[in-house]
Amino acid sequence: EHRRAVALLEGAAFARAVLARSLALAGQEDEARGLLRELEGAAGAGYVSPYQRATVHEALGGVEAALGCLEEAGEQCDAWLTWLEVDPMLDRLRGEARFEAIRARVFGRGRS
Repeated sequence: EHRRAVALLEGAAFARAVLARSLALAGQEDEARGLLRELEGAAGAGYVSPYQRATVHEALGGVEAALGCLEEAGEQCDAWLTWLEVDPMLDRLRGEARFEAIRARVFGRGRS
């Protein structure tokens, strides 16, 4: 179904990121990495949310890369960061010092 969504949305970056994450979680890591490379290469040709790239990196086990993307998202004031505290796709990153620092920058230090 995610492949169909990519086709219907004419290759929209968000749909490709969802497909890449799904492939990674299904064990099709080579194809997921290929899509991720395309997304990272397309960043200069149009907007590709670093938050969405972070979810793909997380699914591939790339904690450091995912955190780097979230830091980039913070620098860009990416609207997807609204979901940072509750997005289950980021659960593996919670508790990481860098994740908590990003959360504090986005939502303020007083939140928990």
